[in-house]
Amino acid sequence: MADVAVSVPVRHAQRPLVWGLAATQTVGYGVLFYALPVVLVPMRDDLGWSRTTIVGAYSLAILISGLLAPVVGRHVDRDRPRRMMVAGSAVATLLVVAWSQVGHPAVFYAIWIALGVAKSGVLYEAALPIVIKRSTPDHTRALLTVTLTAGLASLIFQPLTSRLTEAFGWRQAVLILAVIHGAVTVPVHWAVLTPGLPRARTSSRQPTPELRERRFWVLTAAFAAVTITGYAALVLLVSYLHDQGWSLGRAALAGGTVGLMQLPGRFLFSRVVGTVPNVILAPAMFVVPAVAVLALVAAGGSVFVWPAVVLLGIGQGAMTLLRATVYVDLFGTERIGAVSGASAVPLTVAAAVAPLGASALVASGAGYAVTFAVLAAISMAGAATARTALR
Repeated sequence: MADVAVSVPVRHAQRPLVWGLAATQTVGYGVLFYALPVVLVPMRDDLGWSRTTIVGAYSLAILISGLLAPVVGRHVDRDRPRRMMVAGSAVATLLVVAWSQVGHPAVFYAIWIALGVAKSGVLYEAALPIVIKRSTPDHTRALLTVTLTAGLASLIFQPLTSRLTEAFGWRQAVLILAVIHGAVTVPVHWAVLTPGLPRARTSSRQPTPELRERRFWVLTAAFAAVTITGYAALVLLVSYLHDQGWSLGRAALAGGTVGLMQLPGRFLFSRVVGTVPNVILAPAMFVVPAVAVLALVAAGGSVFVWPAVVLLGIGQGAMTLLRATVYVDLFGTERIGAVSGASAVPLTVAAAVAPLGASALVASGAGYAVTFAVLAAISMAGAATARTALR
């Protein structure tokens, strides 16, 4: 393929790009994704808002980010990532500063709507296609480097956010996180995203032929199912454990452990990808989150929560690489930005709806046990659907 000819192995000229994006993704996810679940309870107590109100804004940002993913993908395919990611990082930093000062729900929602726009151009949906296109045919190693490093985001930033909140209050904690975000992401994106990405052969206005294939949409539906389980469990985890009698710091540590366990999950996946057929590997990976959430609710507040947290993290870590490699294996790299962007729309809708729906189900009186059982069933349905798509 044309993009293979111009690519450079990650161990040589593209090392600054790969490690630069690894750093920005770690900070970006730490501040824009993992911080709010930690400050959710202090915000609720301070502002008097309901959990659903706060999670609703968070979910809306995820939804908007996903809806913009096709636009982001086309920018990547057309060699336009630098301005997008630098501007997105700067705007996101300013919006996190505004979040630290918020006092009204309408303003909070406006901030997170704008954050959804900014996040679409700076997190995985933008970064991973760039990594794939610039490091092919060594893209599996490059993806592993970026995602292994970014997997530390929750381990670093959830305990950090908890400590900052306990020491200074949630407002000052969020303000400090904004400073960290701006200081790292803006200059690094500017430095490493020099022009030179392989361009797609077709115009961005022409339809992407890969999207006409039935297996693309069936497989994307399967990923949407497992996304619902993973995102809902992640957002509920800290508050679930807090309600079980855990301190905020200990619950945040459990949330951080999910991120830490993504690292062995991704490493193990990298060992088996290419040796185990996708038709077996993908469904097996989809079953892991189902087992994890069932184990989590069975453990209650006991020490047996930790094995469930470990399993949840391993499954989520493998899922990031699984999605990237399966789409590349099926459809190639030439239009991976457009393919990834199109798949991100239903996945991000699922990710946006899942935390809000799960929180509402808990609040309705169903409780955590029923909610986690529903999430497990959804993940199992995704496993069956993935097998159908890949068979």
